[in-house]
Amino acid sequence: MLVIVSALCYFAYNYIDTKNQLSQISNSETKTNEENKKLVNDIGKYIELPGETPTVATVNDASKLNHQEFFKNAKNGDKVLVFSESGRALLYRPSTQKVIEYSKVSFSSEQSQ
Repeated sequence: MLVIVSALCYFAYNYIDTKNQLSQISNSETKTNEENKKLVNDIGKYIELPGETPTVATVNDASKLNHQEFFKNAKNGDKVLVFSESGRALLYRPSTQKVIEYSKVSFSSEQSQ
């Protein structure tokens, strides 16, 4: 009987812990989505953006990207917005509220070997 009670307590604890972790992930994703929407709205005040939801990334190590023309003026903390349907990419610096680079990009469906 003690084994059954112990097992039930163990599974109940793990269930509650997992539920809490999933809730935290969901809240984090919601916060990120809201931040991305605000970013797009802020940039959209100054430049006409494609009518699609972009993929947003943050430049964490600009030194690894400076050999690419698009990122030659990038700094850590800059945001990259990629509008895949319209083939546009934008490099934005939140600290100065300036668009650093905006260009057409092409996506290859084949990976180079």
